[in-house]
Amino acid sequence: MKERLTGIYGILPSGLDEDDLMRRAEAAMKGGVRLLQMREKGMGFRRALKRARALRALTREHDARLIINDSWQMAVESEADGVHLGREDEAFRLGELRSEIGDEMIIGI
Repeated sequence: MKERLTGIYGILPSGLDEDDLMRRAEAAMKGGVRLLQMREKGMGFRRALKRARALRALTREHDARLIINDSWQMAVESEADGVHLGREDEAFRLGELRSEIGDEMIIGI
């Protein structure tokens, strides 16, 4: 049986400057959040990936998990714990996506 996720699931707002994003993420984790979702709407892939990698380093420091919204490729490249995809984001069927990213990554749909 897979580990059950419990606790508060924090969703970071999009459009923040990087310093504010990191401050809010750290404050959330200091407050007990152990699962954060990064949402960056309308930002280019490379810039968002840089943020995802910085957040991943920070979540590791706090023994928390990181979920990337909308992009399984970014989740893989940033070594996030998972990805959350909407129906319009899903380029694969779930079985194909699972074989692409492996068994350990969390998939939320």
